[in-house]
Amino acid sequence: MPDAQIIRRADDRHRRPRGVPVHLTDGVARLALPPEHDGPAYRVFRLIWREQSELARLRRLAAGRPSGIPQDRHILVLAFVEYLTWLEFDAETGLTELPADREPVAELRERRRDGYLRSATDLRHLPSPRTGSMTKTVWDRAGGYHGLRRLALLELAARPEPPWTDSSAPASCPARSGARMAWTLARASSGRRYGMPSDVWAIAST
Repeated sequence: MPDAQIIRRADDRHRRPRGVPVHLTDGVARLALPPEHDGPAYRVFRLIWREQSELARLRRLAAGRPSGIPQDRHILVLAFVEYLTWLEFDAETGLTELPADREPVAELRERRRDGYLRSATDLRHLPSPRTGSMTKTVWDRAGGYHGLRRLALLELAARPEPPWTDSSAPASCPARSGARMAWTLARASSGRRYGMPSDVWAIAST
């Protein structure tokens, strides 16, 4: 075997711990979920797999565009959904005192427009790193904070039950508490007001 090949294989073994299954998705190394079994090791694998899988799904959503809504508003709504599920409806992050270096989170908690626009810009760059920043015009056209909250709840109501992974999750895979709370509220609110719309974006574009 050539020396270069021996070195490359040794390097691969060094970078990838033995027994940790990984695969490439869109050029990104991701954990492959092993067969389900009891024990703390599997629960750790499952948690990492869920977070990577949800991020991959979010990346694909950000790259797409539903009919009837501008692309920049679509991105802003997705970013607002992330705010609802990770901060507003998550008791642990929503009620925890923030350290001084967590200004981006403080901006969202205090409902500052620039924080939401910055978050949406980061999300836009996830599939398209060279695109520009989100602007105040997009925010205003979406109705500001309350308009975006309405659109985000409609988006949540149209989703299946979390976790929102890019492939089927095992039955034992728990959803994040903030995601489940936001989804439950959105389904209840949307059911009362719109009778569970089949085309959420037809309402969102009005």
